[in-house]
Amino acid sequence: MAEALRVRVAPLNVKSTDTQCSLHWMPCKIAHSGDAKVTEYFENSVRNTDDAYFSGEQVKSASFRGRPLQGRTIRLPPNCEGIVLKEDQISFSDEEERNLVPKATFDSFCYWNLDTKPTDNDTICKAFQWVEIANVLHGSAGRVDQEESLEPTPTDR
Repeated sequence: MAEALRVRVAPLNVKSTDTQCSLHWMPCKIAHSGDAKVTEYFENSVRNTDDAYFSGEQVKSASFRGRPLQGRTIRLPPNCEGIVLKEDQISFSDEEERNLVPKATFDSFCYWNLDTKPTDNDTICKAFQWVEIANVLHGSAGRVDQEESLEPTPTDR
């Protein structure tokens, strides 16, 4: 039985616009782990549709390897920051510790569907709804300390 994977992430030293990147969540698996000319070959084909809006965001259309895509931009929740990690050295066994180095940050990304317009029922949208629900359930907003609620205020008397 294999041990649990151990990953060590180095801290992101630079917080600037130089580390911001543009991300796309694609509905496919791409068997490539190196750099890609996304701006040159993909982002140039992205168009805003004229008639479709979703949650205030304009629906985008593009194609990837001849397949039509429709997507929209999602902003990360407040107080959240996305980090792009890259493995600094390829490990050859499961026992080796893997070191991931932050390469860029992002505060939004575009997710894509094959042939269908984005909706609130898309998996990625549901995941972000859970973040909002968790913040409401476990956040400190609206929480009243028990001692404060038992003490009458001068206006209550």
